[in-house]
Amino acid sequence: MWFLSSLVTVLVGALSSVREIVKEDDIYRRERAVNLQVLPYILSKVWVGVVLAFYQAAVLLLTRILFTHPPLPDAGSYFALYGTLFISTLCGYLIGLMISASAPNQNAAMLLIIVVLVPQFMFAGALMPLDLIPGGEVISTFMPTRWTFEAFVNLSGMGKQLIHDPCWARPKAERKALSEAQKADCPCFGANIFTQCAEFPGILSPDFYDAKTQRV
Repeated sequence: MWFLSSLVTVLVGALSSVREIVKEDDIYRRERAVNLQVLPYILSKVWVGVVLAFYQAAVLLLTRILFTHPPLPDAGSYFALYGTLFISTLCGYLIGLMISASAPNQNAAMLLIIVVLVPQFMFAGALMPLDLIPGGEVISTFMPTRWTFEAFVNLSGMGKQLIHDPCWARPKAERKALSEAQKADCPCFGANIFTQCAEFPGILSPDFYDAKTQRV
């Protein structure tokens, strides 16, 4: 759900602004010939995006709380979550403005948004490891979805127990060579992931399985 949330925020922001500039192309050219300056015109679009991002982030947060009950450690995390949603939505809005300024017409703008947003899926770091994609680490630094997804994961604490597991800290070759006795000391490795790793999205997580299933 965190990955989908990161995609939705960027998508909502981009769709809100993808027509903002291109639909006013004729008006802009006429006003530009008189006295309209580029910077004030762009800022007039950006401040609207800021207001919309505040509103859209609030709606997204409320929807998330009502329907998915995000497992956040404390009340302060909700404010951090709202801030992350706001920044991500605003990034999407600015991406939409960039597309709108580059597109020759409104139909082309809607097609370009697909081209720009597809990499947001690929390089967010959730679908596949970035080190398996040539240049993935570098490209992902320019993707808002990557930073949004990482922020969501850090805020929720998901996977912290897995990260600190001593077995997973070993190189892949060493992990394969571990004996059953050595694996027993690692709460989130091997069979222990089903009995001891409570914070990982697995059998012990209440977000995925109820108490009855866990007892089975």
